[in-house]
Amino acid sequence: MVQGIGTTDTLSASDNTSGEDEGDPVQSREQNIPSAARVDSFTRRRTHSTRRRNRQHGWEQPVPIAIYNGDRSLFTQNDSDKIDIIISQAPMKGLEIRDYEFSETHNQVIREYVEKLTKDELIYYVRDLSMLRYLSRLFQQQLNLSHIFAARRRVVETSPAFTIPPRAVENFGEDFSKIEYAEVCVMDHQGAIIALKFLYDIALQLREHIPEAASQGLDETSLERMKSKMSALQENFHEACRELRKPTQDLLWEGTSWWGKAPNFLSQDEEPKNIAHAYQQPQGTTSTLAFLVPVLSLISSIPIFLAWMYSDHQTGNTSDANFWQLISGSSMQFLSILTILIPTIFNIRKMAWFWTWILAATSIICAIMAIPLYLYAPTKWSTMLSFVGSVAGAFVTLQLVYTL
Repeated sequence: MVQGIGTTDTLSASDNTSGEDEGDPVQSREQNIPSAARVDSFTRRRTHSTRRRNRQHGWEQPVPIAIYNGDRSLFTQNDSDKIDIIISQAPMKGLEIRDYEFSETHNQVIREYVEKLTKDELIYYVRDLSMLRYLSRLFQQQLNLSHIFAARRRVVETSPAFTIPPRAVENFGEDFSKIEYAEVCVMDHQGAIIALKFLYDIALQLREHIPEAASQGLDETSLERMKSKMSALQENFHEACRELRKPTQDLLWEGTSWWGKAPNFLSQDEEPKNIAHAYQQPQGTTSTLAFLVPVLSLISSIPIFLAWMYSDHQTGNTSDANFWQLISGSSMQFLSILTILIPTIFNIRKMAWFWTWILAATSIICAIMAIPLYLYAPTKWSTMLSFVGSVAGAFVTLQLVYTL
């Protein structure tokens, strides 16, 4: 990758560098855009300086620097004519200079290596915890770079009388101008943000793959090791979200299925799948339902008891209006339970639904049995059984509130 002043980093030019003062070097950049030859010379000096320092530290990479334009065209530093055309159309604007070929080669080598691993070798790497310390510092190190480059960029943008640090002059030559240094500061800062965004995306991709592995039978030991790794990444993940201006979220959640998505989380980058997910659940909803369901069920038992006391002991028949009303009510009760339960059948956390299914089965059985019981037993038994099914259905909803 192209090396910035004092660090190896991805570079990105930004057009968000407006200044208010007339002497601001960043504002002057828009008025005095360097020529294609000058920018090309600056790029070559930067490249030579980078390679010299890379050789000193053993970082030399046997691939050329690449310029990646918005039209997805890739040019190397040897394509000087093409580079001149790009710069003449948008001088240092919207360009990202990065070692694209090296990244692709690196990823290809990793893919080929992983594809050759056996199942036992893959499990070994999943369980390996030797990288915990590295993972816990990964986001913090990139955040530190982002903060350093941001501070340096603010100095350049707000202090027209700044001086170029001696180290920059040593790396880029005596004729290195303030405008060029300002461009480097902007590109280094943008490069640090791009690298942080890359780590952010990788962490989220890793989290999305864990439920798939769990559903395919990954053992508990491996899942616990993965939890330790995700906990290490989680240490500075919230700060990374704030730095990137992304919704604050977690890489894991407390509970048995720690890899599952929290029910009240919806990324601002996602479209809500239904109206229930479009709005966040108000605070206190769970406690309110936990109070209302038992209390109202208890209160409702009073008129049911009175109906039992005043009911006669005669059996019903198919000519009774109450019989057909009972069929209609039982059918709707059966439908409501199925509507609630069907989306949960294929949920990855199946054991969490145990009591939900027990209550739902009770409600369905009561709804079905109340119909023939109306014809072959005193009607008060059918009424009581239908009431029990309705109460069980109410507790199904309450159970889902805690399970989801």
